[in-house]
Amino acid sequence: MPLRPPPETGHCNNQLDGNMARRTKEQSEQTRNTLIDTSFRLFCEKGYSKTTLEEIAAASGVTRGALYWHFKGKEDILVTIFNEKTKWLIDELRSPIHDEMTMSQAIKSFILKFIGPEGGAGTTAVRDRFGVLCVTMLFSHNAAPQLVYDMLAGIDRQLCERIAELIRRGQASGEFSQGIVPIYAAKFIKLSVDGFIINRIGNSIAGKKFVMEPESMADLIIGSLKSYSPEQRSAAPLQAVTEV
Repeated sequence: MPLRPPPETGHCNNQLDGNMARRTKEQSEQTRNTLIDTSFRLFCEKGYSKTTLEEIAAASGVTRGALYWHFKGKEDILVTIFNEKTKWLIDELRSPIHDEMTMSQAIKSFILKFIGPEGGAGTTAVRDRFGVLCVTMLFSHNAAPQLVYDMLAGIDRQLCERIAELIRRGQASGEFSQGIVPIYAAKFIKLSVDGFIINRIGNSIAGKKFVMEPESMADLIIGSLKSYSPEQRSAAPLQAVTEV
């Protein structure tokens, strides 16, 4: 009686190996995401300089070895956080300005992506915490690596340039006052948004209600761009502050 060949098992083994590899990859990705989320929370609560790798690992439920498997160190984690939290903004800054929108609509949409309920990077609370973390690092000495300062400064510059371009287009179409200096107005808008975020999260921490709605804030800014007259211009040394 002829012997039957053994059943082919290569396909089954390959399938098992593939499933295991996929699960391992998913678990690794989950661990990485947990480390990023935990680090972000601790950086916001304690500050970057006062947060240790031991605290991040312990709060994430992993060993330091697992942490180092994913990141070179604390600076690497921080840079990853900034890259992920600002990706939507970088994409926005690189996208073309839609001609079908008025410049008032474009600027309002831009503002609401920072402070509105349906923003560009997660929930309002997440965006607010990241905004405060950025502002804190910009005005704190030795609070973060130089690379992060350079990233923030670069994004801030691009952001102001983009808003200034929208204002220039609005002036060309007759939407906005000709008396406005676009780059000063753009910086004013950026500072206003920063202040809105800081006040909103400050009120939240203190258990107080923040009364101004994002839509009202955006409308107030747009209204000032339309109604400003050259007669309102102050002395040159204060021009950068009062140009809107």
